[in-house]
Order: sequence, then C-alpha cells, then structure tokens
Amino acid sequence: MLLEIAGVAVSAIGVLNDLVTRYQDLTKWSEDDLIADDKWLELARSNGTLAPGDYSWSKPEKVAARELQGTHAVVVACHAEKRIRYRVRRKDGGVLLRRLVAR
Repeated sequence: MLLEIAGVAVSAIGVLNDLVTRYQDLTKWSEDDLIADDKWLELARSNGTLAPGDYSWSKPEKVAARELQGTHAVVVACHAEKRIRYRVRRKDGGVLLRRLVAR
C-alpha cells in the first residue's frame, strides 16, 4: 500500500514538473533590436500598430534617466508568433520613446 501511494506521489511530481517546464517554455520570450526609420514610425502610427501618442527618438545614454523620471517609456514591438520582443531603434543608435506625461 505504501508503494502505491509513493508511486502516485512520484507520478504527480513528474506531471507537475512537466507542466512547469511547459509553462516556462510558453512564457519565454527573446529580445532583439528592430532597426526602423521615420518612415516606419509614420506607417506604424497610421495603421494602428502604435497607440496614439507622442513619440520621439532619444540618444541611448538619455533613455535610463527619462524612464526614471517617469516622463517616457521605451517602445517595445512584439511578434507573438515568434515570441520576440523588439526594442525599436534607428541605425544611429537612437531609441524610440513614448511620452507618458503631457507637456
């Protein structure tokens, strides 16, 4: 009788481990840079890819300070099928930000 209970417990632990592993695989996203330009920004705004708002390009060294001040947020584009989050950047290194507070 003790062996049967132990077998069920081991089986339950195995199933639980499989579920946790599968959940981690489904929620894991990779990150990459998406190189874009002003034309991309214009198209993304017009077709609704980007929510309405005030967007601007920022030098990489100023991004952290603007986020800490709470005035801007980095724009992240997501590709759900590939499970990739893209940080939108320009060729010169500029990062796309969205203004969070009104001027």
